Amino acid sequence: MSLSPILYTENVSKRFGGVVALDGVNVHVSPKMLTLVIGPNGSGKSTLINVIGGILRPDGGRVVLNGRDITKLPPHARFRLGLARTFQTPQLFTSLSVLENVLVPMHEYYEERVLEILLRNAWRLREREYIDRAFQILRLLNLDHLWDAPASDLSGGQMKLLELARILMSDPRVIVLDEPLAGVNPSLANEIMGYLTSLRSELGVSFLIVEHRLDIALKFVDYVFAMHQGRVVAEGPPDAVVKHPAVIEAYLGG
Repeated sequence: MSLSPILYTENVSKRFGGVVALDGVNVHVSPKMLTLVIGPNGSGKSTLINVIGGILRPDGGRVVLNGRDITKLPPHARFRLGLARTFQTPQLFTSLSVLENVLVPMHEYYEERVLEILLRNAWRLREREYIDRAFQILRLLNLDHLWDAPASDLSGGQMKLLELARILMSDPRVIVLDEPLAGVNPSLANEIMGYLTSLRSELGVSFLIVEHRLDIALKFVDYVFAMHQGRVVAEGPPDAVVKHPAVIEAYLGG
């Protein structure tokens, strides 16, 4: 394990009846790095990120974020501690504009004090700060020119970026991305991975990515965990992992 990971799992296990979905899984995410989890269908990737995100409770092991054991915390509590995630299908308010979608979480994420709500000038100042930050994030993702467009008008890839923009408004430490390139044309898929690379530098965010489109993702990530049958069978730099015999075996089924 690299020094001082911001997120890691320790011997995580999960069963569904007689099926072992995760068997002593150890993964870690280092600060400001793009970490990729790969593996064929049924290898345990989705179960792993659902355990990390708090949707599933592991049968054994633990999940640690920034030095704190979060294994028993619900998703919303993990979110407040800086762990966010996206889903394969973006969760958007399609009747709202791009900007409105980005601003929606701010009224929920921050606990407003009664005095600030009563003092309208202070509230308007805070809203102005929210809007400025929203445009900063939209510019980083090349969505600022679409700020007033309905979310329903966006392409599938742009919707994924908009969901990411909304998450970034809460200033997370780690974002788990579930198939961010699924259904996206190759040109935009490369752009999305490029944006992630920029975001880690610009905003200091770390990413844990589950993705099947390895031809694109492997060009951008820093570290890879390969899974097969609920276990991590290889880990390391992308070039080394794809050449690992266990990874070749898992994908080619030899």
